[in-house]
Amino acid sequence: CRPKRFHGEPRFFGKEVHFFNKDHRYKKGTQFYAKRFQHCNLTDPHATQLAGTVRTQYAMDASPSTFLFPDRVRKTYELAG
Repeated sequence: CRPKRFHGEPRFFGKEVHFFNKDHRYKKGTQFYAKRFQHCNLTDPHATQLAGTVRTQYAMDASPSTFLFPDRVRKTYELAG
């Protein structure tokens, strides 16, 4: 599931949130980041159940420079629970 792009944001924000690498966006907090993925379901609504398992749908922020900020990623992961 791709992140949601909000009005006035560049087109590439629909794939790359640039949360971890942009201080002004990171300072807005985890709720700002989480809103990007609010529309994503944990399970794929089009999947069929086979032997009691359900295919899951994953959300992804494809910002290339995310890997340069492991402490920010770890902190966000911990805050999300």
